[in-house]
Amino acid sequence: MDAATRTGPVRILIVDDDASIRMLLEVNLEFDERFDLVASASSGSELLAQLELLPAGIDAVLVDVTLPDVDGLDLVAKLRARLPTAAIALYTGWSDPDLLDRAAAVGANGVFTKTGDTKTLFDELLTLVD
Repeated sequence: MDAATRTGPVRILIVDDDASIRMLLEVNLEFDERFDLVASASSGSELLAQLELLPAGIDAVLVDVTLPDVDGLDLVAKLRARLPTAAIALYTGWSDPDLLDRAAAVGANGVFTKTGDTKTLFDELLTLVD
């Protein structure tokens, strides 16, 4: 389903171990009517545990590349197995020219950089949601 035919906001999960980044995303998602922040987590294991308790219908997941307990790429592979139709994007503060290819290989739909411009991030994230 594309944004033009969507009947409600994009249901999104976020995972980032940096509390200030996570809070920035949470606050901005709260005020963006295009999104419904279902859950946020500070680690991959926390997100996977929350996912077990959530109802179906997650549309998107934003995953930090560097997490304390799991590599973001490994988490994407686990999420892809559990959420086959969700748009899953990596979110990074590092410049890595090979990351896009490695991300695609594990099932990520995109890679975004941490610029602080959440409006652009959210606009681009919407393009990934079917």
